[in-house]
Amino acid sequence: MPANAYKPFGSGQRACIGRQFAMQEAVLVLGMLIQRFEFVDTFDYQLKIKESLTVKPDGFKITLRQRSGRTTGTNPVAVAPVQATSEEPAPRRQRGEGHSTPLMVLFGSNLGTAEGIATKIAQDATDRGYAVTLGTLDDQTGELPHEGALVVVCASYNGKPPDNADRFCRWITDAATPFDAASDLAFSVFGCGNMDWASTYQAVPTLIDRQLEAHGGQRVRPRGEGDARSDFDGQFSEWYADLWTSLATTLKLTEEAHTASSTEPRLSLSMVNRQTTNPVVVSYRAQPSTLVVNRELLGG
Repeated sequence: MPANAYKPFGSGQRACIGRQFAMQEAVLVLGMLIQRFEFVDTFDYQLKIKESLTVKPDGFKITLRQRSGRTTGTNPVAVAPVQATSEEPAPRRQRGEGHSTPLMVLFGSNLGTAEGIATKIAQDATDRGYAVTLGTLDDQTGELPHEGALVVVCASYNGKPPDNADRFCRWITDAATPFDAASDLAFSVFGCGNMDWASTYQAVPTLIDRQLEAHGGQRVRPRGEGDARSDFDGQFSEWYADLWTSLATTLKLTEEAHTASSTEPRLSLSMVNRQTTNPVVVSYRAQPSTLVVNRELLGG
């Protein structure tokens, strides 16, 4: 038989795009259940397989026993009062003050993940005194700065650039692009991807990383890889941990440049309109609409 004669549902490059989300939800639900209940195999179940659309255990039943001292969400949880302290926090640099080194944060993102990470990096850079510019890769087609630093967060879609990074990728790989288009620019790249698409995994972030170096840029951190099939958040945290120190060392900045500075509380809560701040809505400049009438396709 040919090697690829059999392609079951959920396999290969045409796998269900919602699978990772569904698996994440399943893990969260299972964790919530284990927190609150004990699973008891009352019936001494022996595995039997049945097949319908999918393969599943036949006749599998368990008993749940509520864990003592755990809330199920119906009763309020008592919170211990915060003890006042006489110690004053050490004074720190006000937000907006600092060395004002130029830092450009660019992203290529269709679904919002890379844009969300780029927005976080831009905010953290502002807290560290950088003069930050945040935008899409296409915004800088034909023009990269020759001072300061550049951080790129980009995804791949079947080996193709996101919609807001396509023109930049064509420009940076064009033979007519000046060889020193990124000279004197310190840079680092973080790529978003999924190993289910192994043949094109990290293709676009890899291309951007290599082309920036080929055009005179100085890499300050090895390219980071976030795999949505694995521990994406952990991989980003590992790459991000030393980013500010690496930038400060390369740009010969003081220690303050890699220390977040603000006299405001480190944690705060604010209510936002998710419909207007969602990266997908922002990227595509989507506008709200009003549903005037709904006519069902099936009558009674």
